[in-house]
Amino acid sequence: MSGILPGDVDLQRVRFPDTLNDAGAGILISAKDSTSAGLLIDNPSANVLPFDQLVFDDGTVWTRAQVQQMLFDQAAASDGNQTIYGFDGNDTITSGLGDDVLEGGKGNDTYVYRRGDGFDKIVVNNPTGSGYVNTLSLPDIASTEVSLLRWPGSGINDLVLAIDGQNGSPQGEVTIAGEFNYGSTNAFNTHVDRADAPIQQIAFADGVVWSEADIEAKLLAQEQAQVKTGGAVYGFDGADTLYAGAGARTLSGGLGSDTYVWTAGDGPTFISDQGSVALSLGIETNTLDIKGVNPSDVTVTRSPDPNAHDLILTMAGQAPIVLKDQTAASTTNVINRVVFDDGTAWDWSDLLLLADGGGPTTPDGVNARAFDGSASTLTGTTSDDTYFWGAGHGDGTIVEGNYQEWQKADTVRLAGLNAAGVDLGIRSENSHLDLAIIDKATGETLTVVGQFDSASDNGSASWPGGGTGIERLIFADGTTWNPQQILDHAMYVAGPGATTVSNLNLGDGSIPIAASPGVTLVGKYGTANTYLWHPGSGNISIQYLGWDGPTDTLLVEGAAAADMQFVYSGSDLVIRDKVTGETITALGQLPDYGSGKGIERIVFDDGTVYDLAQTIYFGLGSGTTNLNLYGSVGKIQFGAGISAQDVYLQANDSGDLTVKIKGDTDDSISLHYDLRWNSWGYSSVIQQLQFDDGTTVSLGQPAPGQGAPLTFTWFGSAFVTSLTGSSLGANLYEVAPSGDTITFASGANSSNLVEFGAGDGHAIVSLNGGSGIVDLDALPADVSLAMTGNDLVVGLNSGSDTLTIRGYQTSTTGITAIKFADGTIWDRQAIAANAPIRGTAGNDSIDLPSDGVTVDAGAGDDTLSVSGNGSDRIIFSKGGGHDTLTNPGSGYTRNDTLVLTDIDPSDVRLTRNGDAMTLTVLSTGDSFTARYQFWGSGSEQGLGNIQFADGTIWDRATIASNIWVIGTAGNDSISPPADGATIEAGLGDDTINLSGTGADLILFAKGDGHDTLDNGGSGYQRNDTLDLTDILPSEVQLGQLGSRLTVSVPSTGDSVTVLYQFYDSGSSVYGINYIKFADGTVWDRATIAADAPIRGTSGNDSISMPTDGATIYPGAGDDSLSVSGNGSDRIIFAKGDGHDTLNNPGSGYNRNDTLVLTDINPWEVQFTRGGNAMALTVASTGDSFTAYYQYWGWQPDPGTVAGSVRQWHRLGSVGASRRDLLVYLDWQHDQRDPYRK
Repeated sequence: MSGILPGDVDLQRVRFPDTLNDAGAGILISAKDSTSAGLLIDNPSANVLPFDQLVFDDGTVWTRAQVQQMLFDQAAASDGNQTIYGFDGNDTITSGLGDDVLEGGKGNDTYVYRRGDGFDKIVVNNPTGSGYVNTLSLPDIASTEVSLLRWPGSGINDLVLAIDGQNGSPQGEVTIAGEFNYGSTNAFNTHVDRADAPIQQIAFADGVVWSEADIEAKLLAQEQAQVKTGGAVYGFDGADTLYAGAGARTLSGGLGSDTYVWTAGDGPTFISDQGSVALSLGIETNTLDIKGVNPSDVTVTRSPDPNAHDLILTMAGQAPIVLKDQTAASTTNVINRVVFDDGTAWDWSDLLLLADGGGPTTPDGVNARAFDGSASTLTGTTSDDTYFWGAGHGDGTIVEGNYQEWQKADTVRLAGLNAAGVDLGIRSENSHLDLAIIDKATGETLTVVGQFDSASDNGSASWPGGGTGIERLIFADGTTWNPQQILDHAMYVAGPGATTVSNLNLGDGSIPIAASPGVTLVGKYGTANTYLWHPGSGNISIQYLGWDGPTDTLLVEGAAAADMQFVYSGSDLVIRDKVTGETITALGQLPDYGSGKGIERIVFDDGTVYDLAQTIYFGLGSGTTNLNLYGSVGKIQFGAGISAQDVYLQANDSGDLTVKIKGDTDDSISLHYDLRWNSWGYSSVIQQLQFDDGTTVSLGQPAPGQGAPLTFTWFGSAFVTSLTGSSLGANLYEVAPSGDTITFASGANSSNLVEFGAGDGHAIVSLNGGSGIVDLDALPADVSLAMTGNDLVVGLNSGSDTLTIRGYQTSTTGITAIKFADGTIWDRQAIAANAPIRGTAGNDSIDLPSDGVTVDAGAGDDTLSVSGNGSDRIIFSKGGGHDTLTNPGSGYTRNDTLVLTDIDPSDVRLTRNGDAMTLTVLSTGDSFTARYQFWGSGSEQGLGNIQFADGTIWDRATIASNIWVIGTAGNDSISPPADGATIEAGLGDDTINLSGTGADLILFAKGDGHDTLDNGGSGYQRNDTLDLTDILPSEVQLGQLGSRLTVSVPSTGDSVTVLYQFYDSGSSVYGINYIKFADGTVWDRATIAADAPIRGTSGNDSISMPTDGATIYPGAGDDSLSVSGNGSDRIIFAKGDGHDTLNNPGSGYNRNDTLVLTDINPWEVQFTRGGNAMALTVASTGDSFTAYYQYWGWQPDPGTVAGSVRQWHRLGSVGASRRDLLVYLDWQHDQRDPYRK
C-alpha cells in the first residue's frame, strides 16, 4: 500500500458469513486521520479474506492469517456483547468480557475462554463428516472448577459448562450449541459419529483434557446418581444404556438403539425415547430389559386416558413402567422389544395383544371372524382383528387398514393346519406385497393384502413388515409365528397369470423363489438368491441380473442328485430331471462358469450339495459347451457311466482345454484360457477330475508352479483326419485307417507321440518344428524303413500300412526315436542305419539331413546336398552313374562316408579339379564327385572317409594321397594340392602351379606337349617327382636356363620346363626332386643337376653361369657367357657354334673352368692373344671362343681347353705361343662325351 505505514490504518470486518450458505468475508482498511479515505477488500462468495498479504511502504508485511488474528483480537478487546465470527481455516477465537457468541467457520478452530469473560455461547458450523477437530481452551480454569449441565426440552442437545465463582471471582458460563446433536436419521439409515460433535475436546488449566466420550460419561453418571423424585436421565445420539432408579424418573434415550434397564425394586419409570424407528425400516431398535420379574407376573394395560397412547406395565408389589406414546402414530417413542431374565422376548405386537386381553380363540363375528365359505374377503377394523381359516374354507382375502405396526395387532388362526401343511408365499400383486397362506393338500389360498408392503427391501433383515397385514399366525397345534417368523418361512411365489417371480430382497435377501410351471425366476443383483424347485414345478427358467459375490442356491426337493442331468445349451445351463423330463434352465449361466452369475450351488433334500462355484458337473448327454472359468472352479465331476479311462484331453495354443469322452462325439467341455504358465511349463486351472466310482485324477495347479504337465490325445476317425497337437503339453496321436494327417506341436513345452499299428492305413506326420517319438505296435523285424526324398517312410511288412514322416531328414530333432512293441528303441542313428534315403532310377536332387542318415541315390546322375555339422553314409556302386555331393555354406565340419558296395581300391581313380574330388570307377566309368573336398584346409567338407567293398577305408589323408589331378586335352592351368596328389595334365601346353611344402607326383608322356611346372612363392620345401610314364633315360635331354630345368624328348619334341629348379644354386628345394623313367630308373636332384647343362638358344644368348659345377652349352649364335666367384664350370663348344665370349667380371677370386671342344681336334684350332684375352679359332669353320682376362695379372693356371680326356695346360710364362702348347687326342673318349647328343 503506497504511502501508508502500518500505524496509519484501522482494520474493520464488514462482511460476515451467513450460516445457511456460508458466504462472505470482507475487510475495510481506513486511515486513522481521515474518515473519508478507506479501502474495502471484499469476498462475497467465501468465508476467507481475498488476499494473501498486505505490504506497506516501510516493508512491513501482514499475512492473511495475521490480519484475521488482528480482527479476532480487536473483537476480543471489546467490553460489549458481540458475535465474533471465524473464517474458513484454523482459527483461534478469544472471548471478550461481554456475553459473546463465538461462531467458527470450517477448519480446526480453538475457542479461548478465561474467567470473567461472561456468559458465552459457542456455535460451530462444521459439516457432517468434515473431520475437523475443534477445541475449547480454558487456560485459567481447572477441571474441578466447572459443572456440566444439560437443558431438557429443545435445549437437550446443548452442553453448558458452569464456571464456579471462587475466591471472589465472577461466575461464568459457556454454552456449546448442539454438542450432542451429532446424529441424523432418514428413511434409510442412521448416522452417528462423535467426531461430528461441535467440540471434540475441552482443555483445562490443570492439564486435564476431556473428550466427547468423557463429557457424555460424566453427564450420564451425574444424571444416574440422582436420588430425587422426578429426575431425568438423557441419552445421546447413538446406542445408550439408561437405568431406572429408586426414585421416580424419566428415561429418554434419544436417537439410536437404546436399552432401558429396570430392576425389581426400582421406582416408577416413565420411558419417553424421543428417537425414531425410521419409518418401519428397523434402523433403530429400542429394548426394555426387565430384571427380577417373570413375564407371567407382568400385566399390560392401555392408559385410562382415552387421548393418551401409553401402555402401562404393572407387577404385583412393584412400581409401574409407563411406555410413553407406545401406540401413537408417531415414530419417536416406540419400544420394540421387552426382554426378561428367562429369555422371553415380547415385541410390540405382544404388548398390544396383552393389553387387549390376548386375542379371541373362537369367532365372535365382530373382531374375530371366520372364512366359512360365506365371505371371501374380510376387512379389518380399527381394533385388533382375529381371522379363522382352514381346509375347505376356500380362497380368502384379508384387507387390513394402514396402521403403524405398534398400533394394532391382527391374528390369523389356522383350523386343522400346522406349519408342515402350508406354504407361505410372498406374492407381488396390484402394487402390494401380499402374504399367501397355501394349503398344500387342497391348494386353497388365504391372501393377506400388503403383509410385506413395509418390509425392508435392502437385504438387511431389519424389518419384516407389518401394519397393513397380520402380526400373528397361529397354527392348530398352538405354534405361533410373529411377522419376522412369517417372513422367515415364506417364499416368493408367482401370482395368477404371472410369468415371472422375482427376489425382492426382503429379509436377508435369501428368501427362496419358488418355481411353478412356465415361470421365470428372477434373481437380484448383489444378493444371495435361493431358487426352489421340485418335481411337478414344470419347465422353468432362472434369470440372474448381473454378477456378484454372494452364493446363489437352487433347492431341489423330492428328486435325487443322480436323477439330474446337466445339459450345456449355448449360453444356458439346463438341469433335467431324468425321471419326469422337466427342466430347469439357468439363463445366461454360460459361458462364464463360476463367475457369480447364475446358480452357484444346488442342494438336494437328501443332503447332497453340488458346488457349481468350484465344480463342473458333466455327464453323458450334457452336450458340447465352451466355458470361461472364474473364481475357484477347480473340479469336473463326471456322471454315471463315465470312467477315468473314458476321458481324454485336448488343447489349443491359446490355452483352451477341451475334455472329451472316448467314442462320444456329442459331449465335451472346452475351457477357455484354462492352461496357465508355470516355471516348468503349463498346467490346468482344473485341479481334479472326479468320477462316479470315486476315482479321481489330479490334473491342474492348486497354486502357481504346481500341478502336472498334461497329455493331450488326438484320435483319428472317418470324420477327423487332420490331427494337430498343442504346444502347451505332451501330445498322443492315435491314427485311424482313414488316412490321417498329423501336425506336430512345436515349442519347448511340448512333445509328440504317434501310436501306429496294423490296420492304421496311410498316415502322414508334418513335423512343424516339433519333436517326438513313433510308438509302433510291431516288432523291428516286421518293419521296413525307407527315405523318399526328405521323408522317412515307416512300413509294416504285414500289410500296406505306412507312416510317412515329412521332412525327416531336414530336421535333426523331429523324430528322435522309434519304439517297438518288444521295448526296442531305435535312436536317430539306428533309424539312419535302417532307413536309407533312396533315390529313383532317374536324375535325383536330394537334400540330406546334417547327421545320421544313409543315402542310396541309385542309378542316374544324382545331386546330393548336405550342410551343417555331422556325418551321413552315402551308398554308391557300379552302375550308379555320375553323382555329385555338394556342401553349400561354410563354418561347419563334416565327416561323411562314401560306401562303395561292390568296388575295391584297385578299381578307382581319385582326381582333383579345383576344390572338387572325383572318384572314377575304372571298370565302368561311373563317378562320384565331392565338391569342396579340398576347400580350405581340406578337413571340413566333402568326404571324411571312403569305404570299399573289401573293407578298406581311406580317411581324408589317404584320399588326399591318392588324388589324381587330371587336365584336359587343351592348355590347362592346374593348381594341385600341396601334398599327396598325382597330376596328369594330359595333352596340351599345360601349366602346373605348386606351392607349399609337400610331395606330388607329376605324370608326363610322349605327346603331352610342352608343360611347365611353377613353384610360386617361397619359404617352403618340396619333394615332387616327375614320372615319365613311357620315356627312357636315353630318350631325354636335360637343359638348364637360369634357374629353369628343361626335360626334352628330342624324338617327339615334347618337353617339361621346371621353373626354379636351380633357384639359389639349387640349395632351396624347388622344382622336382626326382625324375622317374618308364624302365624304373630314378634320377635324384644331384643326378638331375649333373645331367642338365645350361643350354643356350640358336640365337645370340647372354648367359650368366653359376659359380661352380655347371655345364653350359650355349649352342649356335654369338653367345656371351659371364661367370664370377671361385669355382669351375664346363663350357661346351663345337663347330657351327659361332663366336662365343667368356667374361670374368670382378676380381679377387680364382677360377678353374674348362672349355670342352666336342668335335674339334687340337690341330684344328689356332690361339691368339689380344691384351688379357685369349681367342680360340677353328680355322676350318671360322668359329671362335674368346676368354677375357685369360692373361690378367699373374695367372699360373689361367684355363684349360680339352678336346679329350687329356688337357692342355699352360706352360711357361705369359705370352707363350701356340707352339708352346702340347695337344693330345683321344678320339675314343671324345665319342663317349655325354654332352654331344
